[in-house]
This record gives sequence, C-alpha cells and structure tokens, in this order.
Amino acid sequence: MMRIKRKKKGKADDEKRLGEIIKQELGDYIKRADLQEYLDNIEKDKRKKRLWDSLSAYKKLKLSRYVAGKKGEQHGKK
Repeated sequence: MMRIKRKKKGKADDEKRLGEIIKQELGDYIKRADLQEYLDNIEKDKRKKRLWDSLSAYKKLKLSRYVAGKKGEQHGKK
C-alpha cells in the first residue's frame, strides 16, 4: 500500500494569510487614528462621569441650570 502524504501548512503561514486578509477586508473600516480618537473620547466620558458623580445634589442642580441657560442663549431664548 502506498500512502499519500499531505503537505502540512505551518501555523505561521496560516496566521500570515489571515493577517493579510484582515488588512485587505477591514483596512478601510478602522483606521488606527480613528480608533485612538474613539478610545480618547471614552476616557473623557469616564472622567466627566466621575466628576459629575462627585458633585453634590445642589451643585448638580446649579450646573444643570447654568448649562440650560447657556443653551437657551445660543438659540436666541433667555
């Protein structure tokens, strides 16, 4: 009996091909700079939430009134 030997592909070759396919298919969707900007925005939001949570109820109310007043000024209302 004669056995047919199959050529084994190395893991490195498969991973290399997978990396190339991912770059080709997803390269246009996610850019490194866009991803970094998105992550920075998440961090800013976390800091804002931490700051907001640290305020007392009185300060939150006062700040909310201030922001509402400023928003009204932008739209011509007062």
